[in-house]
Amino acid sequence: MILSFSLLGAYGGIQCENGHTACSSCCSKLANKCPACSFPIGDNRCRVIEKVLESVRLPCKNMRYGCGETFTYSKKLDHDKSCIYAPCSCPVQGCDYINSSKKLDSHLRCRHVGEVIRFYYGGAFPLPLTAGQNFEVLQETDDGAIFILHHLEETFGNVVTISFLGPPSSAGEYFYELSTDEYFYDLSKNSQGKSFKFQSYMQSIQSRVDHPLSAGFVLPPGQFFGTSKMIYLDLIIWRKSYCPLHIQCRRNAE
Repeated sequence: MILSFSLLGAYGGIQCENGHTACSSCCSKLANKCPACSFPIGDNRCRVIEKVLESVRLPCKNMRYGCGETFTYSKKLDHDKSCIYAPCSCPVQGCDYINSSKKLDSHLRCRHVGEVIRFYYGGAFPLPLTAGQNFEVLQETDDGAIFILHHLEETFGNVVTISFLGPPSSAGEYFYELSTDEYFYDLSKNSQGKSFKFQSYMQSIQSRVDHPLSAGFVLPPGQFFGTSKMIYLDLIIWRKSYCPLHIQCRRNAE
């Protein structure tokens, strides 16, 4: 038996001392007074109704995007938070396609050829970035994982960060390194030279946004772009289990 989650969520299985039942929504509207006998209602759970709810199977909220699993009422919320079929929006400018990250893989390969930079895990690839460029879409060649480079021009510098486009449960599954041989800014040593290098684990997002929140970002000052208004970055992306050993050790120690 499958019922909608909204219907079951509204029915809290509450009863008064005389055994009359009401849903939590009605209890609030009636000031916790039983509509049948006017006794107080709201503190006593109705075990019979709770057992009925536990016997009902609920579909995942991402059923339309490919998830075919069903769950009891008590387990549904936990699954919804970690479902790999969470909907994601196509990151290409002007495209309104929405589907799971797995389906976005084939969508980008078929509909946006030439609009995405493709790369391989563990290998450095060049990434030219102009001063007015707000984002770049990246896709791993083999498994189709999608990443977004966000670039924001602020008064204090240029914020650059890489995010994984996928379900929230994938947060922390990817690691990246951004570097350049043109300029240097070492946050730990506060020194300047000819290059900089930045490493961070990624957050997981479900759509391209104008102002992404991130646990890690690189902050090259505006003058790094020079008169050409362009900076050439080298980017490496790893899956967590395949990133260099010294990075894994550092992560485990945190």
